[in-house]
Amino acid sequence: MWLGIHEALKEIDVMVVGGHTGVYEGTDYPMVGGFVMMGIGSKERLGMPSKVKVGDKVIITKGPAIEATALLVNLYSEYFKERLSKEVFQEAYDLYWQMSCWKDGLIASNVGIHLMHDATEGGVFGALTEIARVTGKGIKIYEDRLFMKRSVMEVAKLVNIDPWISISEGTMVIVTDKAGVVDELNRNGIEASVIGEVTEGEGVTLVKKDGSRVEVRHPEEDPFWRAFFDLAKR
Repeated sequence: MWLGIHEALKEIDVMVVGGHTGVYEGTDYPMVGGFVMMGIGSKERLGMPSKVKVGDKVIITKGPAIEATALLVNLYSEYFKERLSKEVFQEAYDLYWQMSCWKDGLIASNVGIHLMHDATEGGVFGALTEIARVTGKGIKIYEDRLFMKRSVMEVAKLVNIDPWISISEGTMVIVTDKAGVVDELNRNGIEASVIGEVTEGEGVTLVKKDGSRVEVRHPEEDPFWRAFFDLAKR
């Protein structure tokens, strides 16, 4: 396992210098028992809550439910092969290779960022509420700016989950005042768009297409797990 991690990290010039692996009774798969990553760089380039200010743009990459879609389709391939078109199935299956946002982060930080957060448990909406809470500021997002892959939409519909609150490792939420972040991400083959901005106040507000406003709360649960165990019972 450490050899695999070593080979993967070489791609981004990161060196493994130590760690721990363990074998435990009743566990028949390899586990990484300890992993600490350290970096050296300029404090000016470091993202932190205190740097976020009103007017900053909020960007997401790849759209929601990347991890939820990829894991479900890879783990329960036959179920989805029978229900999706060949093209949509393959797109969903291949999302497995997009379940990382290290490249998104490096590209964005080279242009300039104030804060970044990957959308893991609770998905994109969960990540946005966490950013609002830790910065003590509000976030306003717009329904007509949100985007989603076709495969994600179809898989989410099949298993009846809300993609915006489903686990989405691979999606990066970026807060920045730099205009070139989206262009640079797109230039490197990463879909990205500004979906809103930082505001005065607190919490996350979704502006619907009809102009009405809805408060976005942190999800009480991630629906991925319900779908995962439901499929496991079939």
